[in-house]
Amino acid sequence: MSGTATDLVDAPRRPAPPSALALAVVVTVAVIVHIPYGLEGPKYLLDDYYTLWFRQSRGLLGTAGPGQLSARPGAWLSYLVEFGVLGHHPLLGYLLLAGFDVLAAALLYRALTRLLPGQVAFAASTLWVVLADHSTLDHWLSTINIVLGLCLLLAGVDRLAAAATRGRGLLVATSLLVASGLCYEATLAVSAVALVAVPRILGRPAWSARTAFAETAVVATGFWMLVHTRHQLGGGGFDYRSLPMSLFGTGVVRIQPIGDALLVATFALIAVSAAREWKRSGDLGCHLVLAGLVVIVAGTVAFARDPISPLDLGDRVNQVAAIGAALVWTGGIAQLGHVRWAARAALVTTLLVASAGYVSRDLDYRDAGRDDARIIHAVFVAYPAPPKQAVVVGPVYLTHHGVTGMLGPEGQAFDALTGRRDWEVWVALSPTQFTSSPPALRVVVH
Repeated sequence: MSGTATDLVDAPRRPAPPSALALAVVVTVAVIVHIPYGLEGPKYLLDDYYTLWFRQSRGLLGTAGPGQLSARPGAWLSYLVEFGVLGHHPLLGYLLLAGFDVLAAALLYRALTRLLPGQVAFAASTLWVVLADHSTLDHWLSTINIVLGLCLLLAGVDRLAAAATRGRGLLVATSLLVASGLCYEATLAVSAVALVAVPRILGRPAWSARTAFAETAVVATGFWMLVHTRHQLGGGGFDYRSLPMSLFGTGVVRIQPIGDALLVATFALIAVSAAREWKRSGDLGCHLVLAGLVVIVAGTVAFARDPISPLDLGDRVNQVAAIGAALVWTGGIAQLGHVRWAARAALVTTLLVASAGYVSRDLDYRDAGRDDARIIHAVFVAYPAPPKQAVVVGPVYLTHHGVTGMLGPEGQAFDALTGRRDWEVWVALSPTQFTSSPPALRVVVH
């Protein structure tokens, strides 16, 4: 997987067509990693229940909740199908989510092959599939809009590369990029960069009147999303300090010593790559590492004023950044390309470590779903009908490495499950909160 600067930036060139065999392998791996959780029986978690309640109380067109149509039109449509049409059938919803995940893997490989050598595109795509740094996109039904937005982004990059090569089709590419941003805003900054970077990588002019029009459309979409956002901006900032750990540490492997070792190794890789790039080594692997960092920054800039952490269930914000992380790791492997066996051994080792992390995340989501089933059963056994006061479940909420099924006020979950609107259920955030409630209204779930 070795290469030089001319592998990335060359005189006008036409990318080689994707390998049918490599594409089939990427798709097969993407299918395989989704099978275990699907067999376990996916369950609804946290926000899923709120959306089900909106479906029940507001009708099909109100499934996504108030303000969602203007805030994230793509999310409105996604939720209408995922929870409105397929509501109360979590396995069907999971199959839809998994289908989009597989499509995203195929589109990622296709998009990367237009910009990178085939072996590099294959390695990066396969790594992205098995990395657990975007676990919510593989397990949590409420991220359906994020995965759809990712598919649209990757399709847009693919069409953008085709437009740069053929000299036509920019309108289609721009439409896909705009639609992606209307699903989830993390793609907008990446789209703006791609409109300039993709033609440059392919050796075409990076700026034209048509490019300016496309950039205007993306910026206008970003302005729309900012004005109509449902988030409380200004209450804090994005937890950038946790981002490296999310993408390169315990977000990949839950075991702390291994996660720490991965993080240290990644920092060393970045430092070496930056030094080599400073010396103008012209190595493709160095370019990939730095390009991955650019993708990570661009993929998270939309959350700069949003006080969210990218760890655990917050790793949904790694929608695009996770691709950047895969590029960083692939870039490190590519720098071993002058010793073919070393590069292959590094790739296989990374895939095995990442796969182990993915399996452990499967177990976390499975256990969180089982917790929900136990909580629901325990409450219904204690109270066949809703009491007139709030039921408190405890002694504390259950969590598995940050993956939680129910937390805080969950009355709407029980309303959605029973078809009634008078449940008050609170999953205790602390033992004190549990013991401060009347004993007759406590439900113990360990």
